[in-house]
Amino acid sequence: MLVYIMYKKRTRRLKRRNRRRVRQSKKRVYRGGNTEKVLCCMCENQVLMSDTLVPSICFRKNMDRAHRICKECWWKKDTGFASEHGEHRCPGCEKGLPLLPKKEYGVIDIDD
Repeated sequence: MLVYIMYKKRTRRLKRRNRRRVRQSKKRVYRGGNTEKVLCCMCENQVLMSDTLVPSICFRKNMDRAHRICKECWWKKDTGFASEHGEHRCPGCEKGLPLLPKKEYGVIDIDD
């Protein structure tokens, strides 16, 4: 009986440890990707690209080069971009801010 209880506690502890490790590795994967900084077109601060959102109108026009808005400016209660009574036009296009630089993709030639 005592061996069974100790085994049960040990397996619980190992399961918790594994879950914790999985959560930590997921955070590392999520945060570790893109460390490029871009300009928020509302507050004009430098922000990580992974912490920004893109207005759909600007995305349709400019694709990868679209203006970015930081999540804080996007979700502000009264003056945010996503507020119900706010204008949903791209503030970067209205201000005339420059677009993001065009990303260069490498071309791979495969010869037989």
